[in-house]
Amino acid sequence: MKKLFIVLLMPLLGLAQPTNGFVIKGNISGIKDNTEVILMSGNDGKTITSDKAVKGVFTLTGKLNEPDVFLIRVVGTNELVDLYMQNDAVAVSGSLADMKNIKVGLIHSLIN
Repeated sequence: MKKLFIVLLMPLLGLAQPTNGFVIKGNISGIKDNTEVILMSGNDGKTITSDKAVKGVFTLTGKLNEPDVFLIRVVGTNELVDLYMQNDAVAVSGSLADMKNIKVGLIHSLIN
């Protein structure tokens, strides 16, 4: 719930700083190489984008029509990371063994 609250504040921080789309930079220890990480719609579970992790690092990019609730899923696990976002630069970090405490926040240096 704490991570969802933090992410709910993200759109307010980015209002004066437009972007051309979103980027999610992830670093989750414990993910095996070539494991797929998927960004899904929180409404219908539809895949928005995906990437293969290498040493736990992945990047998800795209363009959203409007802010909404999304889920990040690591294939092979049942854990999901929920976030509310728009076209922002977001960092996701933590451990696969402790997905409930994944940290999510804006990447200020990537927002133009």
